[in-house]
Amino acid sequence: MTRKGANKTRQTISEKITEAEKILEQERACLLQMITSDGIDDFASERDFLFLVEEDAKYRIKSLHLPHNLALYYLYKLCDIYGPYSEDQPELKKKYYNTDLYMET
Repeated sequence: MTRKGANKTRQTISEKITEAEKILEQERACLLQMITSDGIDDFASERDFLFLVEEDAKYRIKSLHLPHNLALYYLYKLCDIYGPYSEDQPELKKKYYNTDLYMET
């Protein structure tokens, strides 16, 4: 691989990391909005389907095709964001399954 090709690879990974960080920020803001709303005017909102919102975020992280360890890092960060709302809790030895949405740890 030429030096120019190596630089392009680094930029691509850097861009993917930036995109993953943006996804985490979006999820933090979305979760904060969902849990602080009064629930009166948001019947059938994202809050009612929180597990699907989390699944979508996991899929978006996985679709970045990050190196394995980075992808796991961002999936765990996502799990930290959703915390008790998450169905996947690493401290309880629940795993991200190797399907379209998850990665095995």
